[in-house]
Amino acid sequence: MIVNSLNTYSASQFKNLGLLDATISFILETRPFSSLEQARSHKYISNTAGSLILFANLIKIVQREGVIAFLSTLVLVVIVLILFFRGIVPALISLIPLVLGIFVTLGIMAAFRIQLNFMNVLVFPVIIGYGIQNGIYIYYRFREDHDVIRAMAMVGPAIIASTLTTLVGWSSLLIADQKGLKSIGIVASIGIGSSLIIALTLVPAVLEIVYRSRKEEEKESKPVGFDQAEANSSGNLLFASKTKTAKNLKTETIENSKTATSKKKSVKKKTTVSKKSIQKKK
Repeated sequence: MIVNSLNTYSASQFKNLGLLDATISFILETRPFSSLEQARSHKYISNTAGSLILFANLIKIVQREGVIAFLSTLVLVVIVLILFFRGIVPALISLIPLVLGIFVTLGIMAAFRIQLNFMNVLVFPVIIGYGIQNGIYIYYRFREDHDVIRAMAMVGPAIIASTLTTLVGWSSLLIADQKGLKSIGIVASIGIGSSLIIALTLVPAVLEIVYRSRKEEEKESKPVGFDQAEANSSGNLLFASKTKTAKNLKTETIENSKTATSKKKSVKKKTTVSKKSIQKKK
């Protein structure tokens, strides 16, 4: 009887029984059925929809492709820095605020259970930009005279001022009612702040350690007595230059005195000649 009803009922009759439209269309498309077991053997694939499903798919895409984008960006940045600084060590030192800033941000987000969504992921390019530029500024000033304290005194205030102004702008989103905008403010504040702290503390320490060891190696590679010989040669050059200067001054003084004496003699001759001419006229 059930099989006969499935094979003969119309759509309106199925609807009166309280069946859903999707179930009715499925029966009409797949009948006739020879038995009840055949009707039960047919499976219908259902798909869910809605904003939650869409957001979940977007988060999966961001998590999958975000890692690829970050790694490719990191490789390109390393290549550019190596070409600019002409060395691997300066490039790696400049990358410290960028890499550690990203890891610190992700660690804090995991510790406080801050979810990564398709809105706050937009902040990571900003974190990458500020992390890399702070490292470049510090190293570029340091390589002028290889003095960490002087380099930080020159560029430190500028880095702090520029980063804090950006941090204030992004942190204003913390008071937003919309959760997506608020998460942007949270992630931006954590990322930019952590990259600034790392740039001001860890980068100078690494520069001091790396280049101090290099200076010690250079001193050890010099032969014994090289510094003393260099100092003696520079002292001899200085003494020779002072001697030449004194001789030149003495020569100029003698020449000036001779010139003055000759001028006096010429004046005396002129006066005597004029006196003789006057006496002859008289």
